[in-house]
Amino acid sequence: MLEIVFQNFSPVAGCVHPAIARPVYFTTSEKKYNTVPCCAEFFCSVSSPFIALPAVLFFAFPGPLPAVCVCLCMLGMLTALASTVYHWFLCDAAGTCDLSFAIGWTYAILSAVTALHFEYAISVWQTLVVFAATAGLIALSRYFNKHDAASIVAFVGAIPWVIWMGITIEAYFSVVVFLVAVLCIQADRTFQIPTHSFWHILLGVCVYGFVAQAGVLRLLISGEVVAVERLWGSPLYFPAP
Repeated sequence: MLEIVFQNFSPVAGCVHPAIARPVYFTTSEKKYNTVPCCAEFFCSVSSPFIALPAVLFFAFPGPLPAVCVCLCMLGMLTALASTVYHWFLCDAAGTCDLSFAIGWTYAILSAVTALHFEYAISVWQTLVVFAATAGLIALSRYFNKHDAASIVAFVGAIPWVIWMGITIEAYFSVVVFLVAVLCIQADRTFQIPTHSFWHILLGVCVYGFVAQAGVLRLLISGEVVAVERLWGSPLYFPAP
């Protein structure tokens, strides 16, 4: 199937390095070009913007959004864009950006949220360094055809850290959503069940919860807000009257 899809794909000579422009060698289990003729993986493409869900905090946060949280929201928007382009076109350059940004963003979130909770003096620049370093390592591994080794180790290594962090900051809702999201991506890869699009949606919900919880805790610790209220036990917060 993939040979048919990519038989007419060829980079313009001299414009891009062939190791970057080559077609991807693995994709999700969604049927290619089945829903919309011009889109390789339609449902994965239209669900990718949900990864940027934390950006809602720009408009729905019970106080001044910490600078590090602003940085994480913007990185989420960048990751969502890379994912959308990748699933639409399925070229390796976009795939490298998608995977690299996603894993780099994950470790940046873990570092920043942990620091926000424990009042470490982490800056936006330190968050960006974590993001760039992780994303750069994954991108280099893909460039040298070591796709699985680096990305799988990095992804699996983040799982226990995500669970620990979620329990520590009492973001139990986000932990549950994250575990369901991991099951979705595993079902897609292992059992060929087209659930990768649900991974995008659940990932956005999960990260929104982590960033919102960490930001609210920082506001309470600093005294910038006295109390907040949750909406039906969810990660949606409002200033308490």
